[in-house]
Amino acid sequence: MWNNLKDIFGSEKPSVNKFIYKFNQLPSEKQVRVLKAVREAAFCDWNELPPYYRDFLLSLFSRYRTETLDSLHQDTILGEMTFQLKNPHLILRVIALLEGRKNGGSPCYLDVAFCFLLVFPFPCSVEYIGDCLRTKFVTVDDIDLLITVGDLQDGAGHIPFNSK
Repeated sequence: MWNNLKDIFGSEKPSVNKFIYKFNQLPSEKQVRVLKAVREAAFCDWNELPPYYRDFLLSLFSRYRTETLDSLHQDTILGEMTFQLKNPHLILRVIALLEGRKNGGSPCYLDVAFCFLLVFPFPCSVEYIGDCLRTKFVTVDDIDLLITVGDLQDGAGHIPFNSK
């Protein structure tokens, strides 16, 4: 399948800029087929791809994170395997607390946002969620809300919770 992708570049080493240039030169019907070939290469042929094609696909999907998510949710089974959160903003602040700045460094908030949106559909862009993760912090009120909203009882797979 990834042969269709090789047809775009020929013997050239693939890059996002080359892809965008060549893609924009194609008629719209062919663009649809090329996008399908890109997805098939990324999701079906990954183990067969040489490292430079993997790097290209990773760069392409990273540059167009929101579009990648939209495609995964609309065109694959992953769209049926999501979970609708009752309070996504609160969960985002908790994730920011748990995954935020540690030892002087910080995670790539766009990567964390992408993973969040892959599982929890929310009508926002990856960039917006990344900004929320970077700037919104957990407050005492958030912790109180977590305690009252959640059923924090000791059970199978749960750590006992003491709110003292």
